[in-house]
Amino acid sequence: MKDKGREKLGWLAIPLLFFWAFIAAVNLFALFWENIISALLFTTGGWANGWPLGISYPVALSIGGSLCVAAMLLTAATAAGAALGFCFALFQVSWRRQVAIGLWCFSIAAAVILCLSCLSFIYFYARADSTPLDIEDEPKATSRSDL
Repeated sequence: MKDKGREKLGWLAIPLLFFWAFIAAVNLFALFWENIISALLFTTGGWANGWPLGISYPVALSIGGSLCVAAMLLTAATAAGAALGFCFALFQVSWRRQVAIGLWCFSIAAAVILCLSCLSFIYFYARADSTPLDIEDEPKATSRSDL
């Protein structure tokens, strides 16, 4: 009897393994740089000042933070999908099962990314100052005679 759950890929299995491994490696490298860029971006909040159309500092900072979180989650989900594709090619899973499992994983990842991005916006908005940090807002130094 022929196993309907498996299809022999033959010579196509080796290039598919390298392809999925390459995609996973590129995404992990991109995730590393996304973390560095977002850390540099959010340790200096001055970029969020002075937006047109009346966008305030907390809103700009929250939108930027939630977009960075969404980008990192999308990159991690793509790397996980590439690892899943690597396993599919390694164990020669049929195309029908690959599509079914892939669509299920995609829908779960999309729901998780949407929820975590919305939660990160709420978190960043609650944590942001209501006034931007400007040099003019710093308190003036007082001398001992003023005390």
